[in-house]
Amino acid sequence: MRHIFLLLASAVNIYGMACFLSIIMSWIPEARFSSVGKFLSNICDPYLNVFRRIRFLQIGMIDFSPIIGLGLISVVSKSLRMTAYNGSFSILLILGGMLAIIWRFVASIVDIVIVCFVVRLIYDLIRSASYSPFWQNFDRFLNPLISKILRIFVTKGVFSYRQSLIIALIITISARVILGFIWYGLKLILQLH
Repeated sequence: MRHIFLLLASAVNIYGMACFLSIIMSWIPEARFSSVGKFLSNICDPYLNVFRRIRFLQIGMIDFSPIIGLGLISVVSKSLRMTAYNGSFSILLILGGMLAIIWRFVASIVDIVIVCFVVRLIYDLIRSASYSPFWQNFDRFLNPLISKILRIFVTKGVFSYRQSLIIALIITISARVILGFIWYGLKLILQLH
């Protein structure tokens, strides 16, 4: 029975690698439309499309659904492998795996927001008098985030754009650090590796 679970875990891992490769190839038009790209797309897209239908996983032009899809494959693979070694199924392992997926998703979003704030702040500090359509679109993405962060954490005060950006960046970095400590504590409690 152990060998069956290990075989299933290996098959799930191979499928996960195929999905990852398909995602990477989808970014390169020449690779996506190659015979290998089409083959991988045919076997991986039905699974990945389940997550692409979940609206809140797409923020603007950024699609976070592959993180959840690949994370679930990782949880299934790890669960099968642990079942093979322990001889029993663990709900705690599944719970820990699901929490890990949620953490990776939240951490990825927060990391992207931090990078965007830093890039925008650098541009604000060194920009010339020109203001291109790219930066206008970038601000359209960032301004609602900045406003929401300031409304939640700063109740009074009027700030310049640069000050608002710096405050939002500091709050976002602080939230990322705090969430990291919370995740680390949960990981210790659930004995995840």
